[in-house]
Amino acid sequence: MTLLHFFRGLVALLIFVIPATALSGASFLFVFHRSGPTASVFDAETLQPVAAPVVGHGAFAAFGIPGRAAAGFEKFYVVSDSSVVVLDSDFAPRGTVFLPEGVPGLLSRAITPAATLTPDNRRLLIVSRDRLYILDTAEDSLAAVLDLGFVASGVAASGDSAHVYLASPNSNLIRRVDLTSNELEQVGLTTIRLKVE
Repeated sequence: MTLLHFFRGLVALLIFVIPATALSGASFLFVFHRSGPTASVFDAETLQPVAAPVVGHGAFAAFGIPGRAAAGFEKFYVVSDSSVVVLDSDFAPRGTVFLPEGVPGLLSRAITPAATLTPDNRRLLIVSRDRLYILDTAEDSLAAVLDLGFVASGVAASGDSAHVYLASPNSNLIRRVDLTSNELEQVGLTTIRLKVE
């Protein structure tokens, strides 16, 4: 089977690219399959298959932590509907962090969950419905679960990694969480109505 035939016959939930950084020197393409718990990982430059790690059903995002060496990634995080699978630099399973109560937005598809890595690579932030999951990447453990009190479906980290900004679907409200205290700080209004997809 050629790579072209593989892609034509593939029913993928999502294709996610982990770009190269100054330290990593490589880019990877993660393809998540609806029909099974594995992902297909390709070299983004050559489109050659690299690995097929087990990442669980419902995977929707992947993130790489650059290695301390001159090239490569130290580890990868694959976020799914009920957990975050941690993979070694060679895509072997390193561990799993389970999300309490799962990510209901992914299961119901009413609200699509979102995830992002802070610019300092210290926290993986996952938002789904009215919860913000904060994963500590140094310990590969869940540092906090915040009950937001509102439905959120968009997440972005500030450039200094000190705050996370949350958007509500079909709303013009932006809220901010201080990542030092894990407290909801303020509510801001945008001049346009946001539609988070």
